[in-house]
Amino acid sequence: MTKIAVATGGPENGPAGKIPKQYIGDKEISFVTDIDDKTPIGSDMVLVSFADGTSRRFPKMLYKRLAQDHQIDATSLRTLWVDPLINQVIVLMQESDLKMEDIDYFVNTMLASIEQKCNVANARLYGVDFYPQRSLLAIERILNDKPTSTTSEDIEGK
Repeated sequence: MTKIAVATGGPENGPAGKIPKQYIGDKEISFVTDIDDKTPIGSDMVLVSFADGTSRRFPKMLYKRLAQDHQIDATSLRTLWVDPLINQVIVLMQESDLKMEDIDYFVNTMLASIEQKCNVANARLYGVDFYPQRSLLAIERILNDKPTSTTSEDIEGK
């Protein structure tokens, strides 16, 4: 594992040697570590350690999108996190020439598929308990028998 700097000192970042603070939402980032892990499609992962002592794994491209030089509220964080995904799904729907009459079926089938994966993951980990905050990446890792993290936050998506 290699620690990567959050930012480097220099004229553009203030006095030399001073590393500007970065945040994901309202949580200050202490440091970011490259980890030997990949997403289901092979993207690199990082472990972000926060000033409050918690840590969370992120796909590297998501970390780069979410890390800000200032704190943002939960609504703004959700917008940064989710809106690009919505755009990507719409592009895939366009590429597949999905008809307007099929959108409800598509959305309902996608939700049912995600719920089924979540139920299988819950059954494997916790029996029948349901945690609606669990991330899709954590669910996929559980289904593929890959460890998610040493923290419950990674599993539960907090």
